[in-house]
Amino acid sequence: MHYRVMTFNNTPVIKVHGTSGAQGGPVVAKLEQLGYRPVGLAREATMGGSGQAVDLSDVDSVRKVYADADAIFVQVPLGDGPTRARQFRTIAAALEGTLVRRIVITDSAATGDPAAYAPDGPEPALAELVNVAESLGISHAVIRSKIFLENLLLPAVQGPLGEKNSLEYPFAPDFKVSWVSHEDVAAVAAHLLTESRYEGEVHVGHLPGITGRGLAISVGRALGREITYREISPAEWGARNLPLFGEALAQMLDQMYTQLATQDSHEIPAEKDAGHRLGIYPRDPQAWAQSHLTNN
Repeated sequence: MHYRVMTFNNTPVIKVHGTSGAQGGPVVAKLEQLGYRPVGLAREATMGGSGQAVDLSDVDSVRKVYADADAIFVQVPLGDGPTRARQFRTIAAALEGTLVRRIVITDSAATGDPAAYAPDGPEPALAELVNVAESLGISHAVIRSKIFLENLLLPAVQGPLGEKNSLEYPFAPDFKVSWVSHEDVAAVAAHLLTESRYEGEVHVGHLPGITGRGLAISVGRALGREITYREISPAEWGARNLPLFGEALAQMLDQMYTQLATQDSHEIPAEKDAGHRLGIYPRDPQAWAQSHLTNN
């Protein structure tokens, strides 16, 4: 970890990948709240005049939208590992010859999947992207996180929550997790894109981690009723999400949560915590639940 001198002479042109999905949108919203005018990047331009279409399988397409950019928020869509890896490599190749001075990359909380570290997985490709940025003299930071609170919005969770007052998830009741929201990641991303010159990895999430029982208490307080926590198996979790995500991703979820069950916890490292490094802490889960779950 170190800091590199990076000065924007004028208001920077900031471009944000993934704005048609759940992760890029909050980054755009946070940047706009701070007074910036970010440009959204997605497969189809969906933000009126401020959005641009980009094809993450085409180096020239990516390089074209990077031509006038000062800073980039990099997020590739969740999906199979080889596809995500190719997209990271496309972005790396597109950086050469541009004037981009800062990139902030998110791992999209996907590193719990053991396949992410396979030779054709996204983690080696993300590392290559960081190395390319370093070789080009581009200031860079990587945001890492564990499990998104937005998973609680999935039908697999919402059904039992509304019908049985039961929060059901594939973690043991006392298993500690550094839960985090998309808004928490967006707050860190916006800071890294505009104010901080921090380089290296920064981890976002609650520390110490929150147990399933603790999360159920927070959700219950937000909803104004008692919520119990029930552990389900990784296989059941995958099966419940099959209609929404399809067979390949459902199988990945089964494998990921099976692997996580072998760990003592799923917490971020204290030495790289965003609270410690940047002074930015995640929102209380009860407050998040009040914003997102009160219609349940």
